[in-house]
Amino acid sequence: MPNKGTTKITAGGSSYDGVAKFTGQSTISYTIKQDYRGKLAGSTVENGHIARRTWSHSTLTTLVKPTETSSSIGEVEQQRYADYISLDGKYSPTSVNFDGGIAQEMHSFDVIRALQDKFGIQIWKGKTALADKVAIAKQLIVDYAAVLYANGSSLQGNKLYVKRWIPSTSTWFGSTTTTESNFTKVQTGSTNVQEIDSNGFIHVIAYADASDGTKPSVVNIDYAMLELKVKADVPMLEDALYEVDQATYNKINIDPDFTGQKLMDKFPYVEGVQHLNPILIAEGANLAPNLTEWTHPTNSELIETDTIEIYSSGTYQQSLTNIPALPNMEYAYTVEEVSGNGAFIGVNFVDDKGAFISQINAGNNIKEFKFTTPSTCKVIQIKCSGRETGENTLRFRKPMLNIGSTPKPFVPRILSYLYPNTFLSGYNGVNDVLFKEDRQWKVLRKWERDVLLDPTKFPTGVYPNYSGYKRFGINPQPLINGGYMNVNDGRFCVVKYDGRILQNNSGYTSADQTSLQQSSDGGLKLTVANVDSGFGETYTPSTDEVSAYFNGWKVKNADANGKPTAWVSLVDGQDAPTQTLAYVRANRAAGYTPYKLTYQLVTPKMEIVQVEGDLVVDELTKVTVDSGVVVREKANPVYDSNYSSYSINADVFAESRLKYKSKLYIGIYKNGIEDKKWNIVGGGWGTINSRLRISKDEFDPKAEYTVTYLVLDKHLFTTNTTDVKVLYNQSVRSTTDALTVGKSANTTSISILQNLMTDVLARLKANSL
Repeated sequence: MPNKGTTKITAGGSSYDGVAKFTGQSTISYTIKQDYRGKLAGSTVENGHIARRTWSHSTLTTLVKPTETSSSIGEVEQQRYADYISLDGKYSPTSVNFDGGIAQEMHSFDVIRALQDKFGIQIWKGKTALADKVAIAKQLIVDYAAVLYANGSSLQGNKLYVKRWIPSTSTWFGSTTTTESNFTKVQTGSTNVQEIDSNGFIHVIAYADASDGTKPSVVNIDYAMLELKVKADVPMLEDALYEVDQATYNKINIDPDFTGQKLMDKFPYVEGVQHLNPILIAEGANLAPNLTEWTHPTNSELIETDTIEIYSSGTYQQSLTNIPALPNMEYAYTVEEVSGNGAFIGVNFVDDKGAFISQINAGNNIKEFKFTTPSTCKVIQIKCSGRETGENTLRFRKPMLNIGSTPKPFVPRILSYLYPNTFLSGYNGVNDVLFKEDRQWKVLRKWERDVLLDPTKFPTGVYPNYSGYKRFGINPQPLINGGYMNVNDGRFCVVKYDGRILQNNSGYTSADQTSLQQSSDGGLKLTVANVDSGFGETYTPSTDEVSAYFNGWKVKNADANGKPTAWVSLVDGQDAPTQTLAYVRANRAAGYTPYKLTYQLVTPKMEIVQVEGDLVVDELTKVTVDSGVVVREKANPVYDSNYSSYSINADVFAESRLKYKSKLYIGIYKNGIEDKKWNIVGGGWGTINSRLRISKDEFDPKAEYTVTYLVLDKHLFTTNTTDVKVLYNQSVRSTTDALTVGKSANTTSISILQNLMTDVLARLKANSL
């Protein structure tokens, strides 16, 4: 998960980190690992952890306390946060140089935020007060460790000390040290959860021996991380943990199709069960975006849209852009003009972690060169630069990057795309199929997906009690009578309200298990822990009380016989607004998502679907296969008096927000026609392309505005594409035939539409409209 850390799993005495496989074990524990990834200096929105250090003008001769404010110490710079997230030898020293001065770095890890990032807000069981969250955190955490890769030096030689803060005594404690000159793993931690302070933080400090005024006191930290080991019964909600069959298990990390990125594509992290919303994008001949999309130095000017002039005052002042690339692939990079003293074009190669690999540069004023990407390359960074000192005017026109070793004439970058407004389901090789037939896009549906188990629509039932849990029934019949075989062989899945997938097990050996048969065999049955429902161990609820549970309510209080007398929301622990069984049986708790059922159809069905765009390819073409697009979502623009404009997806106007956070806006449409008058304003609700804004004068209050956009948090919306089959015309004759048929179909469609419009206009005129 972005910026939310990773998880280390311990099973059967072995630990597994990153992408790994293991067999089922009776005892499993896991550890949250979180660092400064995504951290912005001065902000705790993206990442709650904070690092502070002594400044070079520090006057501190003792270790600073977490609560202490001093001009000698402050939050570290953004670059230092960036250095902390990778063990790569990049660091910035903390140094003081006066007699008795101690260089020190304090790392304050936000435990509350780390738990919420990993498990979601539901981890607090409806509690909102900080003191309550701290108390819950102390119940969940088994132990913690702060891990630094660091070293230190002073007059006393190479030595670094690491201590942790004890809130009860307001002292630093511990004796962890390293005397290595290289970066060494230094770890301190405890099983004493009382070391979490009242604000929910764990504090550690790294420091060196004091300076004598000649030899400085220095602390160097390359990487910093918090590890939290939590109790095994805490659900793993933000990790890609899959149970697989033996055949799949045997392939993992052995078969090339089940290793590395291909393995992660097959088993991505998603929340609960997600279905595929596919995207296909075909590049034109030119992979280089328009110069308006490049990053340029401040001393430059765009001449129209295809020429850049850089008024260089020194070496390597450059314009550049990043382009996704394939490893071991030939490319050609050309410009129609490269002029000026020392002007040259070049390319940098970057890996999947964003690290620089190598570069290739052309000679001065050379217009083209070809290259092959390294085996670990994921990004090509093409550039227009200069290598001569002094003041120079560098001019570059019409950059072109194409696949293959032969440079091609310049054409603007043109994308063709396919954005299906549909979802596809699949499991164990039985998949929905999206295809084009007779110029219509269709889906062969093999699954019925995400049926909400609504107790106001489907009857509920109750079965004998078990120790610690109960078995309930909710029967979505006759919905599935004609569409599901009378067998319980795993051709279905049920997702709980909190995103957990129930285990298919008709033996009902524990809570959170389910089975599905025809009505005659009981329909859908599932087990619920008493701690989830609130029902007493020996109490047998009525069907109306079971319905209340399926509406998102939990028993708060019960009488002496166990019969419920008060209810609270499963979402946030708030009391039901009306404390009657009739109310909770018939009304869903606010924000509650019911259990969902997806099952395989016995007889597949055909469905025509809406698809936006079409694909066009020419010779060797790069095709991007992705997922996660919202097509033509109806927007609710809100007036912003501060800017005399209307906004869509503004964080300050909740009613203007789109349903999902946006990664990239593709189009804004006014009454179905693209409207290019909207501007993108960054920051806020979506972390990449946040707000859309249009001036008051250009806004039409009577129009319907819709937005097509890529989704940022794909794990909440879709999963990955793993299989695409492409059929295309391979000769001039077949292409011509296809175009002729297409033109004929279009002519027919236009004729039909014209007749319909003539009829509509005649009717309007007859009614004086």
